[in-house]
Amino acid sequence: MEFDLVAYESFREMIDLRDLYVEALEVYNSAVDEVKVKNFTSFFENIYPHIFARDTTKGSFYETQFDHMKLFAMELVIYTVAIFMKFEHYKVIEQFIKYHYFVTSRTEGEVHGNIGIFQFYPEAIVNYTKRQKEWISPIGEIIIQRATHPGYDASALIQADLLIYMLMYFYDIVDDYKVWYPDTYPYIRPDKIPFLRRLRQKSHFEEVKSLFGVKDSEEMKQKVIGFIQYTKENFRHNGRSGISGLSYLEPEEINKY
Repeated sequence: MEFDLVAYESFREMIDLRDLYVEALEVYNSAVDEVKVKNFTSFFENIYPHIFARDTTKGSFYETQFDHMKLFAMELVIYTVAIFMKFEHYKVIEQFIKYHYFVTSRTEGEVHGNIGIFQFYPEAIVNYTKRQKEWISPIGEIIIQRATHPGYDASALIQADLLIYMLMYFYDIVDDYKVWYPDTYPYIRPDKIPFLRRLRQKSHFEEVKSLFGVKDSEEMKQKVIGFIQYTKENFRHNGRSGISGLSYLEPEEINKY
C-alpha cells in the first residue's frame, strides 16, 4: 500500500475519536456556568507532542508519517471554534485565539506562538487527494467531506475556519510564520457564513462586536476594509491571490438593518 494512502486512511479512521471530542465539548459547554478557556489551551498544548510521536525502537522516520495527526489537530481547532460559536461563547473564542501557546515536539524542540502553530501542511494526505482529483484546496475538501457530525455541517466549519483567520488580523496577532489560513476558502458563499453576513443586522452586531474588539460599526467597517485589503496582498494559495468569498463581507452594510 502506498504511503500517502496509509496516511489518508489513518486520518479517516480517526473520525470516531473526533466525534467523541465534539460530544464531550458539547456536554461541557452545556453543563458549566463558565467555560474555562485554560482547559482547552492546555489540551492543545498537551496534544502537540503527540502529533510527532514515533516509535523510538525504530531508527529512521519521515516527516510525512505524522500527517494524519497534523490534519487531525487542525480539524479539532476548527471544531472547537465552531462549538464555541454555537454556544455563543464569544469571549472564550477571543481568549482561545489570542492565547500564546508554548509546546514541544521531538522534531522541532520548543515551539511557541499563536493558534497558527496548529496549522500544518500534511503533504502525504494532500498528495493522495491530488491523485483522486486536482482540488483547489485538498485539505479544505477533506474537511468538508468529513462534515458528518450532526449540528456541525459544512457551513459551521467554513465559518469557523474563516473566523479564526479573520480574528487573528483583528487582534493584530498575525505572524508571517504562524498564520492560520482558511483551507476551506474555496467554499465560502453567502449561505455558508451566516454569522458574518448577519453583521448587517443591528441586534446581531451589538451582540458580537466585542468578539471583534471594536466599539462601534464605524470602527468595524474600517477593520473589515483593512482585512479585505490585507487578504488581497498576503493570501496566496495555489497561485491564487485573495479570497473571493470575502466580497460577501460588505463594509457599508454593517449594522445597517
